[in-house]
Amino acid sequence: MRFRSWKATRPKFVEFRSSRGFITFVVSFAGATDVFMYGLIVPVTPTALQTRLGFSDGNVQAWTSILLALFGGALLVSSPIVGYVADRTESRRWPYLCGLVGLGAATVLLCVGTNIGFWIAGRLFQGVAAATVWVVGNALLADTVGQDKVGEAIGYTVMASSIGTVAGPLLGGVVYQNGGYYAVFGLAFGLIGLDIILRLALIERKDSIKWLGPEIVPPVAEQEVTEQQHVMDNAATAKGSQGLPTADSCSHWVGQEYS
Repeated sequence: MRFRSWKATRPKFVEFRSSRGFITFVVSFAGATDVFMYGLIVPVTPTALQTRLGFSDGNVQAWTSILLALFGGALLVSSPIVGYVADRTESRRWPYLCGLVGLGAATVLLCVGTNIGFWIAGRLFQGVAAATVWVVGNALLADTVGQDKVGEAIGYTVMASSIGTVAGPLLGGVVYQNGGYYAVFGLAFGLIGLDIILRLALIERKDSIKWLGPEIVPPVAEQEVTEQQHVMDNAATAKGSQGLPTADSCSHWVGQEYS
């Protein structure tokens, strides 16, 4: 019985999906979505605490502040953990997708939550998802564009996040006033769905080598190889200048000894 040798199927549009421009766009869109989702809930929170959770007027302001602080605390604590995990996984793509799962779970909890526990969990999930977006996203950019272009790429992500900062609270208030509570979360789920499509379409440049050839190797990797080669060359030169035996001198000495 003969078996065919397995070979990965070439993805469609692999050149575009692994291009620096597309990956920069995906990371920028993810950052804008994250900030947008954070701000989208802000206009809804005070009224939701009263009408859905039954809080009194005196507790609404306090819990609104607490929920905002929980997001920041989760972001603060989880950022170094996410960075540690991201540097020890073979792919940036899968941690990036896991962050999106966390964002979706947070949105579901905030949408259906009728007690404060759901809202606390939702805000904590949002903080962890935000840490994943920014830490893994910036690492992915550095892997893709190289050190000479990373500043420009991060500039695009910051610009996109600024758009999310402005649009989130603005659209959240307008949609809530005209469409109601669930209309706000309908907008949120639609944006998350688009983010899912983009992140699934993304192909890391190091993974596209098998289809596009070694010339697609990320520039960061090329630079690291060059730097390592320089270190090895300098070490070899230093050994020779200090009179330390090298492979050639040892072989010459052995030849004289046995001649």
